[in-house]
Amino acid sequence: MQAGLHHLECQFDFRASVEQLDEFGIVTMPPFTDLPYLRQAFTHGELWPVKPVCVERLLAAKHLSDLHTSALLQAAVHRFCERRLLDRHASRMATEYGNRRTLLVEALRRRMPEGITWTEAEGGFSLLLTLPAGMDSGTLLPAAIARGVAFTPGRPFFVDGGGERTLRLSFSALPARRIDEGVRRLADTIKAALKRPRASGPDRAPVQVV
Repeated sequence: MQAGLHHLECQFDFRASVEQLDEFGIVTMPPFTDLPYLRQAFTHGELWPVKPVCVERLLAAKHLSDLHTSALLQAAVHRFCERRLLDRHASRMATEYGNRRTLLVEALRRRMPEGITWTEAEGGFSLLLTLPAGMDSGTLLPAAIARGVAFTPGRPFFVDGGGERTLRLSFSALPARRIDEGVRRLADTIKAALKRPRASGPDRAPVQVV
């Protein structure tokens, strides 16, 4: 694996740092800027043997840390907006997401057992569902995954530490034709959990969803 992206935030002589890196066999490209305190450059250094599983973990961590878009995508979006296509696209997306939200709400009304409530927001990409008293969405998640459906436990969305009974259902990336089947599987999971007697002792720790 090639060593890369050494951040040379030089508040001193950038050229001197390049020469020092060169002594260790690290080749540095020209800096991205001439501003004295913002000079950064890519480098090509030594090669290290890395196990594939480590690469996969590093890639996953990188995906979580990338909170911005690439320059190429930004340029594409700029061209898209220049051609006045954004309004038309936004209108189409609003219609599509509105349809998916309606399908989700209708499926919840048909399939969920009594005691389950949910929000019906006018915007956004998800709804918040509340389970009956005594249930924990984190504990329910493994059983739901076993049935082929997943959700995000609601606890992380509550700043006061509550939300154990809530779960987030997202519909933005799910094809409309699959929404009803997903709700059916979730409803079956909840019904099965309601039939089981509660075990004594502390509840299982919630499963973290990344």
